[in-house]
Amino acid sequence: MALPKTFKVDEKDEEDHDDEEMENEDAENPEVEDETSTKQCEEEIITSRRKELKSMYMSDLQGLIQINALAEGKKEQMIESLISHEAKQRADASAHEARIRQAIMKKKEEFEAMSLPELRKLCAGNMTKDARVETCLKQWQEEDGVDKELKKIDRDLRENELSSMEKNALRKLCSIAGLDPHVKEVMIERIVTRESANGRFARPTIDDLLKAEEVPPSKAGKAVDMVEAMLANENNRKKEQALKKRDEENVTNKMKVLKAMSVEELKKALAKKGNDSSGKKEELIEALLSMGLHEEAAAEKKAKLKALSLEDLRSLASKQSVATSNKKDAMVDDLLAHEAKMHEKMRAFETRVNEASARKQKELETKTGSELKELCLSKNLKAGPSKEDRVERLVEELRSSGELDKITAADMAVARREELLATDKQAVLQICDALGVDALNKEFMIECLMTHEEKLGCKTVEEQEPPAKRAKVSKK
Repeated sequence: MALPKTFKVDEKDEEDHDDEEMENEDAENPEVEDETSTKQCEEEIITSRRKELKSMYMSDLQGLIQINALAEGKKEQMIESLISHEAKQRADASAHEARIRQAIMKKKEEFEAMSLPELRKLCAGNMTKDARVETCLKQWQEEDGVDKELKKIDRDLRENELSSMEKNALRKLCSIAGLDPHVKEVMIERIVTRESANGRFARPTIDDLLKAEEVPPSKAGKAVDMVEAMLANENNRKKEQALKKRDEENVTNKMKVLKAMSVEELKKALAKKGNDSSGKKEELIEALLSMGLHEEAAAEKKAKLKALSLEDLRSLASKQSVATSNKKDAMVDDLLAHEAKMHEKMRAFETRVNEASARKQKELETKTGSELKELCLSKNLKAGPSKEDRVERLVEELRSSGELDKITAADMAVARREELLATDKQAVLQICDALGVDALNKEFMIECLMTHEEKLGCKTVEEQEPPAKRAKVSKK
């Protein structure tokens, strides 16, 4: 009957084998073992400290509470409060020690990764690499290297924390810290970029307000016959000829009237219209004629606009980005004012183009004939016999290719930046809001908050709203 004995021996061997496996697993995971040991040690400290505090007199216990700036209460509450407070202090000290260890290990690895010649530059003497690393570490520690590294680690962590936040959250922190989150130069650059995309610095385009009305209405759903199309074109051609003849007769009649006037009468007529009345008689006549024709054209256009229906006027105003209303006269005036404004912008832009043209001409005139010839040939232009011809052709090419428009747009953008720089910061912020431009710069806000917190030595924390008070229930 040896079987039971054999079975018992095998069972004991299995238990021994399991114990060996557990020991091997613990040896393979020293971190787990250390963590378990630390936890057990902490529990022993808490148990021992609780017994010690329970055996103390109430007055001594209150003294400890006051020293640690804790709230007084019943003995059991004060004991638990002290135990929690001391446990936190031990945990903080342990975490600080771990951070110091991490900083030292990191620096040690940096030194170990360096070559021997690099280490020789840091510490002189005849020694092995390990000895040089140790010497460098000691020197680094004496120069407050540990504290500097810990500050750097904290700064990097805080910077990463702030970088992960949204702009509005950063703006709130800046507001709490009393920091201005806006950079005027950044806002201005973004404004100019947005305005450029919106066409502020491009050549203005002027649409004829009555162009759409001059097109004959098409017959919806029907193909236009060639004969009918030719008849329509012929009618339009006849109308254009009649209008042209009428305009020519009008100019001839006006010229007769103006020529019959004396110089004094011409000057008075110009002065009455608020224009310069100096010059020869021919110049005065030309000025009055031009003004008269312009006034007649404006009056005719106004009459045609007033003849349109309210819906057509609204459609026209919408296309021109002019405010619509229920009053025809108001919309007509607004449309004409908008057109006049666009003409003024066009004249201003053309003046700037002429200035850019003059600058380019002066720049080209400084070049030699050979250089100008090469430039002409590179742009597929005829070189011409003289230097003046080459300059003129090159300037004209800059104008026709739109290059002068680009130069003018760049000049206008520079002028706009200067204008905004001279503007109040709050006004610049309002322009950002109006254009829908993001006025916040994340990198700048992070930098400001980091600098502010380093000076104060603490984080900027968003204020927590106090809990809402419960409504009192009236007792009946």
